[in-house]
Amino acid sequence: MHIGGELPLARTYYEAVTDSGRSSLRLILDSGLGRKKFLLPDFLCGIVVDVLKERGVRFGFYKVHRDLSIDWDDVRRQRFDVLYCIDYFGQPTRPPASLGAEKTVLWDQVFTALLRVPRWDGPWCALNSLRKVTPLADGSFVRATFPLALAKIVRREGRFSGYKYQAKQQKAAYFTAGHGQESDYLSLFLKGERALDRQVKPYGMSLGSQALLPDLFARFEDEQRRRKENYLTLRRKLASWEVVLASDEYSFFVLRVPQGRDALRRYLFSRKIFLPAHWPCPAGLDNVLYRELLSIPLHGIYTRKMMAAAGTWIARFLKDQRGGL
Repeated sequence: MHIGGELPLARTYYEAVTDSGRSSLRLILDSGLGRKKFLLPDFLCGIVVDVLKERGVRFGFYKVHRDLSIDWDDVRRQRFDVLYCIDYFGQPTRPPASLGAEKTVLWDQVFTALLRVPRWDGPWCALNSLRKVTPLADGSFVRATFPLALAKIVRREGRFSGYKYQAKQQKAAYFTAGHGQESDYLSLFLKGERALDRQVKPYGMSLGSQALLPDLFARFEDEQRRRKENYLTLRRKLASWEVVLASDEYSFFVLRVPQGRDALRRYLFSRKIFLPAHWPCPAGLDNVLYRELLSIPLHGIYTRKMMAAAGTWIARFLKDQRGGL
């Protein structure tokens, strides 16, 4: 028996915190995977392709179906060392055991705030992006079964998070008190994105975001409850167009709009509803998902009344469009 003193800590994985998903990907590549050949989904954010090209990584692509499932036969036909899997909108990806435990799997969990431990017997790593699914301006967790090159992380804040937090504060002041103009915070958001695009090294998480983490996770369960309520509100309006996902964390309500998606986005812009399309199609790829998917953020800051109104407008537009075909 031993009671007292410093508490022991048995670490199962190697972990790190960076400022963004792309910084985490750079850290993973700089930790040894950059010398291996990657196999990427043909439905992904173009930033992934850009970072791999920047690091001189070899890669190919595998097919993702319209229901966001992976064509595992296509994966098996190809030669690769690292399989890049995206947990689309929080839906876990589970590679078949027949893939071979010698393969490394990289899980992209950018739609979830909490990193999941994947079901895989071989080497693996995972990353997320807190700025995609929380109010934080930056932050990304990394977990791996192999050592991470922590010395590669720049020990100062990237400039982009400062611009983002300024923009977020100005946006809050504009909506709550009418201070300033929309162009004020929009220009700062743009400066932040441009600053992030100029980064080529992995940077650490900003002090501002680190300070906000305890409150973020203290409120996590309540936030998930609100998001689930928003999801169910939208589902009652938009079930006919929903892409049904087996996700245990609510981030977006995903719609499939086979025709007129961009017209729907323009229609919603005029009503101050700005919905993301995941994602702009990287050059050379051709997957119908880039043209069909549209997502509605479920953040708890949005009320069920707001969700119901958005769902009504979207359903009305889509029904009118379908009736005109």
